[in-house]
Amino acid sequence: MKVFRFLKLKFRDQLILSYVLLISLPLLVLGLFSYQSVKGLVVEQSIQHHHTSLMQLANYENNVVDQYVRSIRAITINRQLSAILRRVAIRQPSRGIEYDNYREIHAILHTLTAQDGLLSVKLALSGKANFIAPYFDFFPIELLMQAPFYQEYLAPQQGSIVVLPSSIAQEIRPVSSDSLLFATRLVNWEANNRTLGYLFMEVDAATMLRPLTQFRIPEDSSLLLATPNFTLFHATNPPTLLDRPTQTEVSVFSTLIPSIQGELILSTPAQRLPPGGRNLALLQLATAALLSLAAVSFALYLTRILNRNVQSIIQSIRLIEGGQFSEVPVSSSSDEFGMLQNALHSMSGQIRTLIDNVVIAERRHKEMEFRLLYEQINPHFVYNTLDIVYWEALSAGEEKLAELARTLTDYLRLSLNHGHKLISVRNELEEVEKYIHIINYCYHDCVTLTIHASEAAQEVKIINTILQPLVENAVFHGILAKEEPWGSIDINVKMEDDAILFVVTDDGAGMDCAKMPEYLASNSTHSGLRNVDNRIKAYYGQDSGISVDDTYQTGCRLTVRLNLFADTLSLDSSPLLPVSK
Repeated sequence: MKVFRFLKLKFRDQLILSYVLLISLPLLVLGLFSYQSVKGLVVEQSIQHHHTSLMQLANYENNVVDQYVRSIRAITINRQLSAILRRVAIRQPSRGIEYDNYREIHAILHTLTAQDGLLSVKLALSGKANFIAPYFDFFPIELLMQAPFYQEYLAPQQGSIVVLPSSIAQEIRPVSSDSLLFATRLVNWEANNRTLGYLFMEVDAATMLRPLTQFRIPEDSSLLLATPNFTLFHATNPPTLLDRPTQTEVSVFSTLIPSIQGELILSTPAQRLPPGGRNLALLQLATAALLSLAAVSFALYLTRILNRNVQSIIQSIRLIEGGQFSEVPVSSSSDEFGMLQNALHSMSGQIRTLIDNVVIAERRHKEMEFRLLYEQINPHFVYNTLDIVYWEALSAGEEKLAELARTLTDYLRLSLNHGHKLISVRNELEEVEKYIHIINYCYHDCVTLTIHASEAAQEVKIINTILQPLVENAVFHGILAKEEPWGSIDINVKMEDDAILFVVTDDGAGMDCAKMPEYLASNSTHSGLRNVDNRIKAYYGQDSGISVDDTYQTGCRLTVRLNLFADTLSLDSSPLLPVSK
């Protein structure tokens, strides 16, 4: 399979490919990530800039438009004008009264002429007023009602201000082609808001829309100002943008012009980087590419050095594999490869030593098997002989001798344990009791034995003949070594976490704790202690073994610790050798 071709490459090729994958690809990914991050940041800033600019532009435009709206609203709530229009609508005035009406209307409307960009003021009246003025245009409201746009745009509005384009107003009165009209209804405030006329204020579109025309529209974008009925302003950058087909997504930003119920809309291509942001993103990609190239060059150089050291180590491994342990060279380098080469040299010497030790241990093991075989051939012969001694002693009336023979038989059975490695703590303690019984027979009851062990502790399985050598050491090197050869031995068995402890205490001559390492040495006379400690460490690990309590003042106190759940050798219950039944 293609997936495993990498494993068939040489180390040098694998190293090069690994460096390319582990160094170059992350750099490229980092470059792409940086590009996307810069792009997103620039786009986000661009969007924020567009939104802020549009809000400011809408605020400026609303301030301009609001000047006209406030002026018109001031006219609509003028009760004097309402009274004049109400008189004109009710009756035909005389020429003197008509002149007075015109003069009052002129004074009221004259306040509008101060507005910048005002072109004309038009007033559609109910009634028969015949006013002609150079700055104000008066005409009957009936003429307005006949216009098509009246029912569609003016009639539904109840006092609201409507902005009309010049093309609409041309249907009733002549206006400039570059103008906009603010229109609103004038009502009779005393007669259920009855319509008295309509006021039209014609303003220069360039003046009113100056903030929009001066706004710098982004590239490939458009700016639109629209009311619910008309589009008052629409500009694009470039001007030919409207003729192009739409190929990209568009981001739309909008805000309101409250004074005329208009909406200002900016449309710009979505996720588009400005020129400065685009250059920054390309710089990120170029930097990532250069770093990747430098990483690959460094990887090739480093691979050449590492491959030379690895080949030297491979050669040493092949020498060890061929059994040429003495041919493994020593390195003078102090780096990791030199340390590894020297470790291989040291390991080759240790392997050779271990092989020699294994050969010797195997020879000793076979000798021990022969010895065990010799010692355990038909133990029933010994049992039967002791049984004969037991019955002969009873026949001769020697009950103590008979009891000694029976005790020795039980002791041998427990010691041999039918050839098994494991024995329960209960049987191990019983073996010690049989041993002390024999000792007391030989030395006139010189030892008093006490045992403390819980039922749970007695059920634990351990390797056999652990306590008997310790008790024997306490008897011969402790109690019998005193001037008065008698004393006591106490055995306390307790569980502690994942270990079982045997504390053997005697009140004999005592033991020098400082000499404990000597007692456990190979040439010590305390061979029983040494053998037990070696067996415990072999089966239960180096943390287990025999220790001496140096705080105990009288006699000696030895503690045997067995880590039951340590990483020890495998123990089973099968016999070491076959035992006849």
